Amino acid sequence: MTLVSVRGAPDVDSATTTDRTTKHALFRRARQMGWQCAGVPQQPEDLGIGRLFWVTSDSIVAADLEHGRIVLWNPAAAALFGYPAEEALGMPLLDLVPAELREAHLAGIERYSAGGEPVLVGGDPVEVPARTRSGESLTVQLTLSDVTLRDERRHVVAVIRDVTELRRTEQELRRVNDAMRRFVATASHDLRTPLASVLGFARLLTSDGPDVDAAQRMEFAAAIERGADRAARLVDSLLTLSQIQAGVVAQRVEPVELAEAARDAVSVADVDAEVHVAEGLWVDVDPDLLHRALVNLVVNAGLHGAPPITVEADTRDGFVEIAVTDAGPGVAEDVVDRLFEPFARGDEAPSGGTGLGLSIVAGLAESWGGSAFYDPSRLGGARFGFRLPSGRPPT
Repeated sequence: MTLVSVRGAPDVDSATTTDRTTKHALFRRARQMGWQCAGVPQQPEDLGIGRLFWVTSDSIVAADLEHGRIVLWNPAAAALFGYPAEEALGMPLLDLVPAELREAHLAGIERYSAGGEPVLVGGDPVEVPARTRSGESLTVQLTLSDVTLRDERRHVVAVIRDVTELRRTEQELRRVNDAMRRFVATASHDLRTPLASVLGFARLLTSDGPDVDAAQRMEFAAAIERGADRAARLVDSLLTLSQIQAGVVAQRVEPVELAEAARDAVSVADVDAEVHVAEGLWVDVDPDLLHRALVNLVVNAGLHGAPPITVEADTRDGFVEIAVTDAGPGVAEDVVDRLFEPFARGDEAPSGGTGLGLSIVAGLAESWGGSAFYDPSRLGGARFGFRLPSGRPPT
């Protein structure tokens, strides 16, 4: 049965004979129940609302205070809450209220109907939780007005705007801003430390040059080299991470065998680790960046874990999973949720790394269609790795 015109307003005159019969039955039901209901043309003008009722993007809902039932329900409300007009009209307004707030809602309606001072009605817009037909929770901005008809029946008209996504975006922006502030503060500190060492030893060589013997010169020069190398590694990692996050890192994707890549990474990382990776496991990645990701994982285990350290790989559901496991103290609970964020470190974490290795691993894994992960290892330590779609050997 179609009783809606092209503008969204009910169109009773265009109904078929069967529709008109149904319409009259609905009118009789409406008179018996005391409110307008399914199939009966809504009359928003009775509550001081014009044509905007049908075309506005804001939801407009009206309910009678005596019964707490919905008597007006515009197309925007149907789209937002998921109830078609024929179902919403006559429905308890309570159905839009989350279960945990229904008792307070009913108490507020009862108090206001009895002449109590309004809390929400007639005031500024407020944000409240709401519930859709499917049970989804929304955050809506609500403006309420009290409208009394000629027959002295009182109604509350609500103009509702969905701000759920807006609030989620704001929350995410706050999280990103907080992370950026931590990032800048930590990066500044981590850069300042090696640069201060370089500058200090360079000044000693400059100011006390004639009084510094050959052995001291070598010691100062080695300290300068270590500080400069650490600063250079941090800057390089910062540049790599920023390119990954911006999606502009240059990649040369090709089939790479994991067993050989794992052995090369352990050799370069200079960490006592065993490789248990079967031959014949392939992934489609940039070989140089895969090498960097694996080296980061092995170095991380060497810095924060303890022997035995192993590199393992397996296949599951079309993915290859490669992981580095150690028998160290593991990861503190308060750090787990931010392990793959830049400069995520526990209070007892040893120095020496850039603090960016795991975030680079996570960014690279995502760029290859996979993901990074952490699990406690079976030896009580940590198990870091990433999953990538399985590849095929070159043909």
